[in-house]
Amino acid sequence: MSLVHEIFVTEDLSAILTLAMLASLGLGAGVVWEEKHGPTPNENGFAAAVHSGALAALALVLTGPAVGQARGDFIDAALLPAGGTLYLLAVLIGGWASHRDSVGTLSDAVGRRGPKMTIALQGGIALGFGGIALGAAAAVSVFAGFAATLGVGITFFLVGRKTTAGFRDSAMKRMDRLAIHVFLSLAFVAAAVAGFWLLHGMSETTDARLAILLAGYFLIWSVHFLLQIPGRLGGLNLAALAAFISGLAMFGMIAVGFNAAIGAIDNSDAILQHPDTAGNEIVNSGEK
Repeated sequence: MSLVHEIFVTEDLSAILTLAMLASLGLGAGVVWEEKHGPTPNENGFAAAVHSGALAALALVLTGPAVGQARGDFIDAALLPAGGTLYLLAVLIGGWASHRDSVGTLSDAVGRRGPKMTIALQGGIALGFGGIALGAAAAVSVFAGFAATLGVGITFFLVGRKTTAGFRDSAMKRMDRLAIHVFLSLAFVAAAVAGFWLLHGMSETTDARLAILLAGYFLIWSVHFLLQIPGRLGGLNLAALAAFISGLAMFGMIAVGFNAAIGAIDNSDAILQHPDTAGNEIVNSGEK
C-alpha cells in the first residue's frame, strides 16, 4: 500500500487536518505580504484575474472525471447551477452578517462593534464556506482534495490581504490582527473537518455528484473574482485577461502533474475513487 493510501485509506481526520493546514498557509502568506508590502496600484485587478483562472481550472478538474461517473439524469444536470447558487448564498450571508442592522434582525452587538467586527465576520464567513468546500472535495477523492487545497489556498491569499488591510485601516494593533487571523484559521480548519466528516464514505455516484456540485461552486467563485476587476477598457483589461489565462494554465498544469504523480505512485486512478474503496481494492488484489 502506497504512502498516499496509508494516509487516506483509514479516513482518519489527520488527512483533512493536513490539507486544511496546508490551505491555511495561503491565508498566512497573504497576511505577511500585506503587513510588509501593502497594496500597489492595479494589483488587485491582476490578482483577482489570476485567482479567477485558478478557480476556473479547479472547476474543470472536478467536472471532467465526474461527468463519466454521473448518471446523466435531471439531478446531475441541476448540480452545476446548484453549486453556483450555494456560492451566491454564501456571499449573501456574508453581506447580511457584515452590515449593521437597523431593524433588529441582527444582534445589536454586531452593530456596536463597528468595522473591525464587520471585517472579522466577512473573513470568517469566507473561510468557513471555503473550509466546507475543501472538506467536501477531500471526501470525493485524494486528487480532488489536493486540488481543492491548492485552489482554496491560493484564494485565501487574497482573503488574508483584504482582512489585514481592513484591520490596519481601522487602527487595530498588529498583535490583535495576528490573533484574530489565528482564530480565523482555526475556524477554517474546523469547517473543513466538519465538511469531510459529514460527506466522506459515500458511493461513487454520490461522490461524482458532489464533485459536480463543487465545480459549480468554484466556477461562480471564479466569476465573482472576475467581477472585482476594475471596469476599464484598454491595456488593463488585456493584462487581466492574460493574468486569468496564466492562472488557468498554471493550476491546470499543476493538477495534471499531480494526478500523473499519484497514478505513478499508486498505479491506480485517484480521481473519483474514494480512498477507502481504493485501499480495499489494493488489499483484495494483494490477497488474490
